[in-house]
Amino acid sequence: MKRRDFLDRMGKATLGVAGAGTLLQFLNGCTSTTGGKKWNIVFILTDDQGWNTVNYHGFDFYETPNMDRIAREGMYFTDAYAAPVCSPTRASLMTGKYTARVHITDYIPGNPWPYQKLTTPKQNQGLPLEEVTIPELLKSKGYVTGHFGKWHLNYDKNYKPGRPGDPASQGFDEVLTTVKPKPEADPKKDAHHTIEITERSLDFIERHQDEPFFCYVAYHAVHRPLMEHPDLIQKYAGKEGSDLDVNNSTMAAMLERMDNGIGQILDKLVEPRLAIL
Repeated sequence: MKRRDFLDRMGKATLGVAGAGTLLQFLNGCTSTTGGKKWNIVFILTDDQGWNTVNYHGFDFYETPNMDRIAREGMYFTDAYAAPVCSPTRASLMTGKYTARVHITDYIPGNPWPYQKLTTPKQNQGLPLEEVTIPELLKSKGYVTGHFGKWHLNYDKNYKPGRPGDPASQGFDEVLTTVKPKPEADPKKDAHHTIEITERSLDFIERHQDEPFFCYVAYHAVHRPLMEHPDLIQKYAGKEGSDLDVNNSTMAAMLERMDNGIGQILDKLVEPRLAIL
């Protein structure tokens, strides 16, 4: 689909976080461009990534060729309302609602420090099951849905198959849930599960390429604790600009690992049989 056609259809459907239902309206309008086949959707979410860590924003210390590729070949938006905290962001993305409407305005379970000057508002300790999520809507239209990575929308992170509040109860057919590493984790062993999340996403896309799918790729990078393979960190420690406070060699290594995974996913999607949003 040409960019002009995409924008035209997007405008008519009011696609965005104004409401998950508009996504279905938009997808229904796109089938004519793909021979009647429904578009597949891959949603990649990075965690705690700053605006100054991608090359297409004019910074060259961090290396993000595949994120740049998405911006170059598609669209990126420069003005938006964001809740820069884990759980509220994910609640909005899953429901299409502002954080206050789902009563999740801080990370779950919330700020534990009693000495803070501002009290955290009372909030839901998980995304309510009565909320209609994007994967639930897509399932009603025949999509198979997969969640791979960070969830952070239940009252704790002790994920169990079939437990209410975990991804399988919110519309996902296939699930991999992971958590951030402990500070003492081995950085040589995929501590942030970046490789594992990528590989599970690739497997899901491969197995479901003949049917419409929604693949939610939720990386942990670049959330703290900052850790990556020492060899990759060393590459950036010796790079010009590594002594500046704005640049972090460990974060750069984490970003490269994740960007490589994003590149693998993008390459997987370049097949005639796949129609991707």
